[in-house]
Amino acid sequence: MIYLAYVHYRYLMSTSKDLRFKNAVFFFLFGVLVLGYVYESLYFLSPLSFNYPNPIVVPGPTLEALHFPTAYLSLLDFMLYSACTAVAVAYPRISSASAVVSFLNVLQALGTLLIGALLIATFVHQSGTPPDDGTNGRTKQ
Repeated sequence: MIYLAYVHYRYLMSTSKDLRFKNAVFFFLFGVLVLGYVYESLYFLSPLSFNYPNPIVVPGPTLEALHFPTAYLSLLDFMLYSACTAVAVAYPRISSASAVVSFLNVLQALGTLLIGALLIATFVHQSGTPPDDGTNGRTKQ
C-alpha cells in the first residue's frame, strides 16, 4: 500500500498533476481492506496471534467452509479492527497478541500517517503557488 501510494505520488509529481483527496481516500481504504483480509487470514492460520475474547468463528484444526452470514460477520470484524488500527484507535473486540500482528499494526498506522502527510504537503504546495495570470513571472506594462 505504501509503495503504491509512493509510485502514484511520484507519477503525479513528474506530470505536474495534483494529488486529489479521492486518491488519498482510495489508498487509505485499499490499505484497510487488504490488511483486514490479512488479519483475518492470520487469525485462521494462528488464532493465538490475536486476543479475541468472544470470536464469531473459532478455527478448528482443519479449515472448513463458513456459512454466508458468519463469514461476512467475521470479515467485518477484522475490517473494523483494521480501520481502527489505521487511525491508532483500540478496537474493543480484538487486539494483538503476537509480534507479527503488532508489526503489521505499526506499518498500517505509519502508512496512514504517510498518506495524510502527502495529502497535507500537496495542499500546502497548492496554496503556496501563486495563480497563473499568463505573464510567466514578468510584470505587466
